[in-house]
Amino acid sequence: MSFEMMVGLRYLKASRKQGFISLTTWLSMGGVALGVASLILVMAVMNGFREGWREQILGTSPHIAVYSYEPGGIKDYNDVVAEVRSFQGVKAAGPFIEKQAMLSSESRVSGGIIKGVELDSVRDTLGKQIVDGDLNLINEFTLEKSLGSLSAGATSEGGIILGIDLARNMGLSLGEEVTLISPAGAPTPMGIIPRMKKLPVVGLFQTGTGYDAALAYVSLQRAQSFFAMKGKVDGIQVWVGDIFKAGALGGRISDKLGYPFWTRDWKEANRALFAALRWEKVAMFIILGLMVLVAAFSIVSTLVMMVMRKGKDIAVLKSLGATRKSIMKIFTLQGMVIGIMGTGIGAAAGFIVGKIQQTYHVIRLDSGVYGLDILPIRIEYWWGFMFVCIVAVVLTFLAALYPSRRAAHVDPVEALRYE
Repeated sequence: MSFEMMVGLRYLKASRKQGFISLTTWLSMGGVALGVASLILVMAVMNGFREGWREQILGTSPHIAVYSYEPGGIKDYNDVVAEVRSFQGVKAAGPFIEKQAMLSSESRVSGGIIKGVELDSVRDTLGKQIVDGDLNLINEFTLEKSLGSLSAGATSEGGIILGIDLARNMGLSLGEEVTLISPAGAPTPMGIIPRMKKLPVVGLFQTGTGYDAALAYVSLQRAQSFFAMKGKVDGIQVWVGDIFKAGALGGRISDKLGYPFWTRDWKEANRALFAALRWEKVAMFIILGLMVLVAAFSIVSTLVMMVMRKGKDIAVLKSLGATRKSIMKIFTLQGMVIGIMGTGIGAAAGFIVGKIQQTYHVIRLDSGVYGLDILPIRIEYWWGFMFVCIVAVVLTFLAALYPSRRAAHVDPVEALRYE
């Protein structure tokens, strides 16, 4: 152990007469620990919300969507789908139709979004969200596969899968019938009459987002017939292996397909949400970083008081040959010890509390408000966790510079004059 380190550690162990210095040392260390723990936990919660909401969004939205500038939708969409599937990194792709419509039950009416999809293209995504019913019944099914209150005389042309909140709001359960009403009706001598179609509810899905109260799925053929889009679709939905490369892959798809096609990835579709989360994370980092800065200022006051108390000792050390650099190093090491110990305690506390929440889900949320039923925690161990610790240590080092320089410039003659 070096001379400077030995003296610095000895000074941290205050004598009985200097108990106040020891107390302020512990308070400074506790302030750093509290600031670091709070910063790590809040950043972990922000990361958790971002990851949770992203998973929910991607559960109902494709990673990339291909659209056409031409009115009426995409023609010859099977060729476009085949072209999109040929790209490396594409896991699945399929056509879709997405329109607004009215849904009517025996007692209630509600607006909603009707999405027509091919069963094979959404089996891996929508299939995981089905909480009741059978995804396969979205296509044509035999009457032997009747379920719930579906009678033997009901349609066998395929059913509809509703969001669980939409079904509850309309008082519908599995097997009951719902009537679709299209706002774009068919012209007749009596005027424009809205298209109407009764479909049995063959499934309920749940994503934990607002889509549960507004979205319903039908087969692509049913949507084409109901919305009079024979041979056309609104777009092509694409799922990729690496969601973070969706933007670049979407650009390549757009370039390859050329005009009139264009693409939009999941980040662009939800740009406002993720931008708000990013800036909120930055704001929280700055606000909580000020807590660490306040703790660093307490280190300044602690070391300044120690320099004032140890003026005689500093003078003696200088008289014995200690250089200004050695004196400065002694008090700098004191501040670093306080900062490193406080950072270590705070990092450990933040990690332990985060792990407890991840494992036991102590804090729960209202899923109707936040879209998540537990407080999400995700600690970014390699860069986020270490970045917080490094910032805290750097701040405490900078805080120790002024008292150290003041100690280094103590005049031995002045310090010992009245001793």
